[in-house]
Amino acid sequence: MGFLDILCDATRRNSLELIAEGVETEQQKTILIEKGVHIMQGYLFSYPLSGNDLIAFLKRPLENKMA
Repeated sequence: MGFLDILCDATRRNSLELIAEGVETEQQKTILIEKGVHIMQGYLFSYPLSGNDLIAFLKRPLENKMA
């Protein structure tokens, strides 16, 4: 059992939610989803944004965020 498996198991047993940071590839995203991790952030979703760019990003329709 790898570290990610142990971490996912421990959070599940303790009714906690695991947040994955630094997700950069579709493969990483797929693995995390398969292990029950559904909250993620990283370059796969967006590069770091300035305050103004973040506001513009959040105003975009949901369809664009899910692409």
